[in-house]
Amino acid sequence: HFVQTEAMTQMLPPFVPFATPLVLATGLLEFAIAAGLLHPASRRLAGLAAIAVLVVFFPANVYAAFAYIDIGGYAWGPAYLLIRTPLRIPEHPAGHSDDIRPPKPGYPATCSASS
Repeated sequence: HFVQTEAMTQMLPPFVPFATPLVLATGLLEFAIAAGLLHPASRRLAGLAAIAVLVVFFPANVYAAFAYIDIGGYAWGPAYLLIRTPLRIPEHPAGHSDDIRPPKPGYPATCSASS
């Protein structure tokens, strides 16, 4: 988001207003989610936010692939989605299951397999 801002801006369709500030803001959002995952008190909310971000950002990934945007594997076009999407679908729910599930009674919130 901050190093390849122009390339990431191209991942958005032309009708999206304020594309560059949006790319920068989503970079900050991802940093905030990462920080939230580090702290037990905010881990559940951050895990849910990470899943929501995956879903909300997916259309930009589809657009980038169909537009053959030259960043990452998107230059491969739609074939890249056939490789990337199956790997991304289970990533967040499985990776954040301990983050989104409330702790069991009697267990401290910091007891987590992903901690």
